[in-house]
Amino acid sequence: MRRQMSAILMVAFVLAISLGAAHERALAYPPCGPYQQPLVNNGALCRPQYIGGELLRLAPGVPFAWIRSEPSSYAGILKTIYPVAYANLQVISYSPTPVLSWDGYQNWFKVHPYPMDTKVVGWIEQGSLAVVSTSGYPPEDPTYQAAWSTPAGGHVKPGVSFLWLRAQPASDAAVLDTVPANGTLTIAGSPSFDGVQWWWMVDYASRRGVKRGYVEQALIIAQ
Repeated sequence: MRRQMSAILMVAFVLAISLGAAHERALAYPPCGPYQQPLVNNGALCRPQYIGGELLRLAPGVPFAWIRSEPSSYAGILKTIYPVAYANLQVISYSPTPVLSWDGYQNWFKVHPYPMDTKVVGWIEQGSLAVVSTSGYPPEDPTYQAAWSTPAGGHVKPGVSFLWLRAQPASDAAVLDTVPANGTLTIAGSPSFDGVQWWWMVDYASRRGVKRGYVEQALIIAQ
């Protein structure tokens, strides 16, 4: 009898652990909010849209968004984000707290500006976010010409610390100015190929006035 009771208790213990683990897994996903992908047909559980590290920008049609101090529409504003054609937000890759929060109506993600001001960490509602479009980026192959119309707004590619504005479309041409990280410019003319890569004629407005020169296609993106 004692052995039977011990066996019953052991089975009950294993079942409790299994059910508890399943319950914890279920609780790992938040309830469904707007734009959330359900894991089950009744929409009781939802798959996170982002899990951390994704590069984002504002969704089409969103004129601006606020990075808030908490996942709430009433929380303090840390920074204003405006629409661009390249990545200017990133879901944080690591946090002692979850990167996703549901406020009972909508989902919020913990983000920081990218690639600048990464120390500003806060929350933006999921409905204002979209995975970055690569349409404004040049092809990975430097011998392949980007299909950019001119004139067009341009921007130093995220992650590039600076670039040189050169007098001619060549790597050994004279340097006219230095365009800093996240700097803006105007893609003003047709590109030139030097046998290795494409160069674009641009106008850069520095403190010393507007200068026209050439920059490598791989280091800029079109807005």
